[in-house]
Amino acid sequence: MNVKVTVDSGALGQAGSDSYMTAQETANYPDTPSVNVIGSKAKEINAYSGGSQVKNLETGKKAEVELSYTLAELSGSGIDTPAEVSKLKVSAWSDTNKEWETLNTVVTYKDSNGNAVDVATTTASIPGTVTKITFKTTEATHFSAYALTEATEGAPDTPSGLTATAGAAGTFQVSLSWGSVSGATGYYIYRDTSSDGSFPLLTSTANTSNTNTGLSAITYYYKVAASKS
Repeated sequence: MNVKVTVDSGALGQAGSDSYMTAQETANYPDTPSVNVIGSKAKEINAYSGGSQVKNLETGKKAEVELSYTLAELSGSGIDTPAEVSKLKVSAWSDTNKEWETLNTVVTYKDSNGNAVDVATTTASIPGTVTKITFKTTEATHFSAYALTEATEGAPDTPSGLTATAGAAGTFQVSLSWGSVSGATGYYIYRDTSSDGSFPLLTSTANTSNTNTGLSAITYYYKVAASKS
């Protein structure tokens, strides 16, 4: 199915448990206005350990998810140039937020022998030596539907002026605020405990502010993105 999953040791739970994974290509995937799913197909990835389904990886653990596409598959979705390829991202479906989470993605062009081919984004067309292109993310933290996506036309700008203000001592909360974006109908808030982490989706709001409660006495990092219906 042209999908490869590499999981950190211990990511599925207790050592010694019988574990396995399944992957199935499906055209029955959630459709939202924020992204287009390339090829109109997603990969449903599931994991099991000790007889139970594993939805989320153990804390601090991640998985790599790599999706491979032929030039014909991409061309069928109107993707024909390196510039267009560079805009594609691996996304994971969030059941909690009912939205695709776009993940940092590494693009690799490969020849018929599986060797990487250097292709600049400014190149007018994809070289004839390329037979397939892989898209890999190292930020997977849960198992669900994964797909190669592109942002829909007219996506709003990234909000600016994000500020975080700690609450009074003992409240364990942070108040976030940011500038409004023209054309945006809502905003997605991402949070991590590391500045170079995967920043999973925390919540969404129609406002330009949000109070994040129930925190621990550690450092948190936030990012905000605008959405458009």
